[in-house]
Amino acid sequence: MSSATSNITCSVGPNEDACYYPTPESLENAYQTGNCNVKILLLSHPNNPLGICYPKKVLRDILIWAESRSVHIISDEIYGGSCYNESKNTGENFTSMLTVASEHRKSTCSDELSVIDTSNFLGIGPYVHLVYGLSKDLALSGLRVGVAYTENKDVALPMSKLNDLCQVSSQTLVLLDNLFTRRVGEYGNDIHDIGSCHNDTAISTSKNYYWDEYFLMMSRKRLSNRSCRLQNCLTNCQIPFLKPDSAMFIWMDLSKFLPQELASSFSKRTLYLELINVYGLLLTPELSMKMTQPGYFRFFFTAATEDQFELPKFHLNRFATTCTKMH
Repeated sequence: MSSATSNITCSVGPNEDACYYPTPESLENAYQTGNCNVKILLLSHPNNPLGICYPKKVLRDILIWAESRSVHIISDEIYGGSCYNESKNTGENFTSMLTVASEHRKSTCSDELSVIDTSNFLGIGPYVHLVYGLSKDLALSGLRVGVAYTENKDVALPMSKLNDLCQVSSQTLVLLDNLFTRRVGEYGNDIHDIGSCHNDTAISTSKNYYWDEYFLMMSRKRLSNRSCRLQNCLTNCQIPFLKPDSAMFIWMDLSKFLPQELASSFSKRTLYLELINVYGLLLTPELSMKMTQPGYFRFFFTAATEDQFELPKFHLNRFATTCTKMH
């Protein structure tokens, strides 16, 4: 779908998250104007680089449009366990596309494609497929373990055959089984094993949590804490940003700091290099995220210790103060 959607541009403010939501109209426009026969819509939910979840209604609208065009949806929900705040617009937490599809199928007619017997599955229909991995929410990227879920027989069969060539090792499966069936405190001081942070909010261990439940609760609290601190820094620097509710990054707008005297293609790279060479800030520019409007950056805020995190905040404030005086 990327080759089709690359033709869509719109002028929106980075704090207007609803403007980033896919709509049936924008999807149809991409479908009609694309130079290819679109078969798949890849949905990043929660979204990278925006750091937001799509509301349930938006997901339902996407699903209805996709089914009307016989377009398959691959819902990439690799950050699904890292939703730390409710949406400021809808008050919702993360809702999987699987949930939306299952509810939607209850009121639909028979399927055009062969579907696995839904009496033993979720009943999501033939057009929705989910991918997930352990690398983000659980910080287990080294294990190289991922999950794909589909109820379409024509997709499930070749994927099961392909899996013969890239199976997860028995040792890794045993490790994961021990990890996900383990309860906090069962084998010593698991809380210490997970790690501590001086800004951690205590979580009661009176409940016998599974290890991954406890880990995700701790992770979401830390993500929320650090995200709030970075948002306060950006607000104090008068840098516009999209208020996040998920994942490990914030989408911000530095377009007012672009050098106006240079051609746009050079001004974008000039700002990017200035942030690195002068202020020590390595941010992901908009072009890497397939956005055409210049001056937008993704700030990844978890790849640092607590002490190290203060340094980029200091440099960001120094950059904003210096450039504001120059402009």
